[in-house]
Amino acid sequence: MTIDTTADGVSEGLPARHIEAFLEHLRTAGYVDSTLRKKQRILTAFVRWMKGDCSSIRSSQTQRSATREFAR
Repeated sequence: MTIDTTADGVSEGLPARHIEAFLEHLRTAGYVDSTLRKKQRILTAFVRWMKGDCSSIRSSQTQRSATREFAR
């Protein structure tokens, strides 16, 4: 399965390459597609937030929730 990070608002470039490399590492390690999609959504939201689109992460509660989800 290939997950397109550009479709989720992460333009080509350094962040997209790192996300794709990380997802490929997880894919090789045997992670299921649903988990890969969840991790990809969290990472692309983080990249958008880092680029200044704070509307994708609205509150500290959401940030804590996303952090807990990613850590699973």
